[in-house]
Amino acid sequence: MKNIMIKIVVVLLATSIYFNVSQLFEMKTLNERNDTLQESITQLENLQNSEDDPVEDSCNKLYEITIRVVSEDDDFDQSIIVCTNKVYLGDALDEISDELELQYDPNYSKDYIYGRMIVSVYGISKTYEEYFQITINSVYSNYGIDLVEIEDDYSYEFTLVRWS
Repeated sequence: MKNIMIKIVVVLLATSIYFNVSQLFEMKTLNERNDTLQESITQLENLQNSEDDPVEDSCNKLYEITIRVVSEDDDFDQSIIVCTNKVYLGDALDEISDELELQYDPNYSKDYIYGRMIVSVYGISKTYEEYFQITINSVYSNYGIDLVEIEDDYSYEFTLVRWS
């Protein structure tokens, strides 16, 4: 009986290790694909910017999104439309960080499990008991800005809320 239990435990451990290793390889492959896609997009941007065509009023990038910042306590509600070729919301925000007066918590990086944490937008800063809630087309996001993949014509809202 003892040998059977040991065999079962060994099989379970081997299965668990197999799935964990396969997940790591899949993540590495996805990251490499995203990097390749981002390089291609950058090359296309450079090619497009080098042409002498007049600039049109329409968005000539992959994604046209709306960024909205809301703080009810400060009576603040502002939206901007952003054209970007970035794949992730965090990277798109980096392109307009000066305009948004965006500040991140220095204790968190893109490599953190949830990505970076926003501490201030348009000069509106969170306190200890507050955070910027992310909603995508009015649906609460379960991911941080560095893990949210952008979709064309979507609205991304950042609302300053207190912990319940």
